[in-house]
Amino acid sequence: MPGIFAQTYRRIQRVYQNPSGKKIIRYTMVSVVSTAVSLGTLGIVFGLLHLWSEVPSAIFANVVATPPSYYLNRRWAWGKSGKSHLFKEVVPFWVASFVGLALSTWAAAMARDFSNSHHFHHLGHTVIVLGGNLGAYGVLWILKFLLFQLLFRQSPLADNDEGDEEGEGARIAVLPPAPSASQAGAYQAGAPAGPQMTDVENASVAEVGEL
Repeated sequence: MPGIFAQTYRRIQRVYQNPSGKKIIRYTMVSVVSTAVSLGTLGIVFGLLHLWSEVPSAIFANVVATPPSYYLNRRWAWGKSGKSHLFKEVVPFWVASFVGLALSTWAAAMARDFSNSHHFHHLGHTVIVLGGNLGAYGVLWILKFLLFQLLFRQSPLADNDEGDEEGEGARIAVLPPAPSASQAGAYQAGAPAGPQMTDVENASVAEVGEL
């Protein structure tokens, strides 16, 4: 058994080193978190507190799980920062969430009818409802991943701009410091001012001399 776990861990590490694999693994982890939030909320409001029936409880649980799912997927799984775009990101995400909500609501209703027809007690009823909700999440997992690829993809122009800025910073970093006024005067007077100056330093000296 330890060998199996070690091999699985190494395989996950290899997949995680690939950008696409890292995204899928993080998306899966976010899905686990959001599912846990949804099922936990459903178990509390329906199983423990008996606040509502199956369908309203499933609706409330999915609404609670949507905001953390959005921010974790956008910022952590897809690595996108900055302000969210209302119509390009937020609205489509909530639409997808409500589609999943409709599916989970249907699953909860089917679970209710199934448990009622078999006369399950409340604990069995709760397990059936949770199972139906979990099945609905599994069906939407792949479709949501494809949708998030479109919503949270990085702009190539922004990536190029960032790369240009980094390259410019690197070019500036390798330039030698400009000589001081005393070094410039000594050089113009013919006095030795240390090691031979490069072309870049000569240009800097000429600028100082003009001042």
